[in-house]
Amino acid sequence: MKITSNNYNNIYSGSTKKNNKDSLISDNKSAITLNSLKTLVKNNIEKLHEMGFKGKNVNIAIIDSGIYPHPDFKDRIKFTKDFSASKKITDEIGHGTHVAGIIAGNGKISDGKITGTAPEANIFAFKASNQNEAIKAVKWIIDNNDKYNIKVINMSLGVTQSKPFKQDAWAKLTDLAWKKGIFVTVAAGNDGPNKHTITSPGTVKSVITVANLDDKGTPNADDDSISESSSRGPTKYDKINKPDISAPGTDITAALAPKSDFAFDPSIEKIDSNKDKKPDYVKISGTSMASPFIAGIAADMIQAFPNVTNDQIKEAMMNTAVNIPNIPYYIQGKGIIDAYNTYLYLKNILEKKSV
Repeated sequence: MKITSNNYNNIYSGSTKKNNKDSLISDNKSAITLNSLKTLVKNNIEKLHEMGFKGKNVNIAIIDSGIYPHPDFKDRIKFTKDFSASKKITDEIGHGTHVAGIIAGNGKISDGKITGTAPEANIFAFKASNQNEAIKAVKWIIDNNDKYNIKVINMSLGVTQSKPFKQDAWAKLTDLAWKKGIFVTVAAGNDGPNKHTITSPGTVKSVITVANLDDKGTPNADDDSISESSSRGPTKYDKINKPDISAPGTDITAALAPKSDFAFDPSIEKIDSNKDKKPDYVKISGTSMASPFIAGIAADMIQAFPNVTNDQIKEAMMNTAVNIPNIPYYIQGKGIIDAYNTYLYLKNILEKKSV
């Protein structure tokens, strides 16, 4: 299946439309007295960056619609490989470029105003337009990782789960990548608000599956919730508790690929940061945008603690997440990512092990 601008959501977990409704079920009594949770996430990431942890020299694989060499990260695109029929890594849709910006954008064009969560990380771009191509990309990474030392895989894509884990080739390979020590983050999907809608390979127990936080564009946390479109757990066949965690995914500004579908879509907001009448960034929503937040933070942790394991990073992220009151696990997972406390948690457990 060739992905076009009208049907890219069949594999890519991004959406240009914001849904303001939220499904809330009261089963949690914890309280939040903070400003917008998106602001909390941003501030805690900035703390890491001020400490010098920006994912420097950490190799991140992005399996997506391709990549445009945007000035915010083009010098750190270390490797590209196209598994699609197009036979060119260029990003005709714009999805993969936007995801790359959320992870590794350094804000060069915007004077540092629009940056990713790991603005010094290296990008390994793998183009895939359907499930079979994505499977080939994961397999290639596993088979070649002794040479390339990829530490993180981001998959802001997925398909409706049609079979249990043991019969799902994409899920099994994704699990193998985790077992090989690679930190894998996957978008939960945009098939909410019904239960059992987590898309594969976000259905894999080992990986970290990410839901979409919507702050409604207001400065207060009172109305923050999980987007109605964000897929819900548990998984359909294996009843695994998913998602694992949530991150900002609504109205996220990041790199724009010029001449892509996103660039020509009049319904999508573009940002001309340097006032040259050529948009540099685009605002998109979906779990596709939430997943790369986590990928970049994982790279920051790997820079800070070079010997940390993927299991330890996931444990730290989940045990320090900020729970949103009145929203159950199957919608938000453990809660909203807290990058700085993830760092402190890892620092504590790793120091204890070294004694």
